[in-house]
Amino acid sequence: MFVPMATPSQASAAAMELGQKLVNVIEEYRRQHPGMTGEDIRLALRIASQHSAGASQRIRMLTILTIGLLVAGLLAFLMIAQR
Repeated sequence: MFVPMATPSQASAAAMELGQKLVNVIEEYRRQHPGMTGEDIRLALRIASQHSAGASQRIRMLTILTIGLLVAGLLAFLMIAQR
């Protein structure tokens, strides 16, 4: 049995909407796959969460790399300009 966690009082409208969509998808999937357990659902949500976190981490690393390259380029330009 899947038991949803309490909704934070300060959840954004987008978070509330996504949460409801997830509930709808899970309910539809359970109708199509009656043998699905609560543990299956928890694992699926964990997998989805890890996938989402991995994408965020890649974006963060790309941003840091881009800033580093810009700083290195600026320093190189300043060193050449001082000659």
